[in-house]
Amino acid sequence: MHRHSVFFVMVGVLFYVGISNARAQSKKEKRQSYTIATLMDDHADPGSNSDGLKFEYVVKKHTYTILDGNNNITLVKGDKFRLQYDSLNPVDAKILFEEPVFLPSEKLDDAEGTLKEVHKTYCLFKYHVVMERTKIQYYYEGTVEKYHLKKGDKFEVRFLLGYPERAIINFDTPY
Repeated sequence: MHRHSVFFVMVGVLFYVGISNARAQSKKEKRQSYTIATLMDDHADPGSNSDGLKFEYVVKKHTYTILDGNNNITLVKGDKFRLQYDSLNPVDAKILFEEPVFLPSEKLDDAEGTLKEVHKTYCLFKYHVVMERTKIQYYYEGTVEKYHLKKGDKFEVRFLLGYPERAIINFDTPY
């Protein structure tokens, strides 16, 4: 009888540990939230010791700032990216440079874009709106293989009317 008690206690402990781990994992997943980060300036605040890009994002009517050391010259003020943050601690955030976005309210047009360089996690593309422009776009590993990207390929580029420097190449729409 004593062996059965020990067995049931051990089963109970394992069950409790399993449930606790599942709850912790579930809680962690529930904390992951998304919003949009907007590039506000291509340099940090004057007088600060950090160089880089200054982004802002809003969570529950509160504006947060994130500085990114990526001093990418082809990003322009107003560029927007999906941002992942912890809903219980919104300061804990990561800009997803692989996911550039336009807001639904932004007025867009399109142009032909040509890949100038193709790398594992980013490309350089050129497009012509009034003048030739060059832009960088990051993407997730596997994108090159998924779309069979190579230098010279042509795709639709969506750009903001009145501010064509804000542009995103669309690999789902060959030109």
